[in-house]
Amino acid sequence: MRLPLVVGAVVLATAIAGWSWFEVTAPTWSPAEAKLIVSLSLSALPLLPSDPSNGVGDDPAAAALGRSLFFDTRLSGNGKVACASCHLPERQFQDGTPLATGMGQTNRRTMPIAGTAYSPWLFWDGRKDSQWSQALGPLESPVEHGADRTQIARLISANYSTRRYSVCCRK
Repeated sequence: MRLPLVVGAVVLATAIAGWSWFEVTAPTWSPAEAKLIVSLSLSALPLLPSDPSNGVGDDPAAAALGRSLFFDTRLSGNGKVACASCHLPERQFQDGTPLATGMGQTNRRTMPIAGTAYSPWLFWDGRKDSQWSQALGPLESPVEHGADRTQIARLISANYSTRRYSVCCRK
C-alpha cells in the first residue's frame, strides 16, 4: 500500500521540479520501415476483383445508391440515424466513442469500415461474409437504426426508384 504513495510522491515532486521522465520525440523510421508503413495504407490495396455473386457491384449507379443510403437518416425508426451517424467519414468511418449510439446505446464500439470490402468476414465476431449481408443487421437493430423491412422497402420504392438509381432490375 505504501509503494503507490511513494511512486505518486516521486511523480508529483518531479512534475513540480519541472523534470520529465522521458523526452517525447518524433520517431525516426528507416527506409525499410517507411516503405512498410506506406504499404499498409488503404490506398496501397489493389483494385477489388469483380464479384460474380453481385450483378451490380461494378455499376456506378449502384455506388451512387449505396452512398445515398449511407447518409439517409430516413432508414431509421426515428428518422434521425444514418449509417454515417456512427461511421463518420472524417474519422476513418468510426466515431471514436467506447460504445456506439444510434436509437439507443449498443454494447460495442462502432466498427471501423474503411477497407472492409477486402475482408472475408465482417462484424467484430466475423458473423457476416459480405458487406450487403452485414448491412441488414444494423438497420433492424432496435439500438442502431430501429427500422423494419417494410419501412425500408417503402422508402426505397418511393425515393430511389429513379433512373439514376435503377440498378436492381437490369438485365
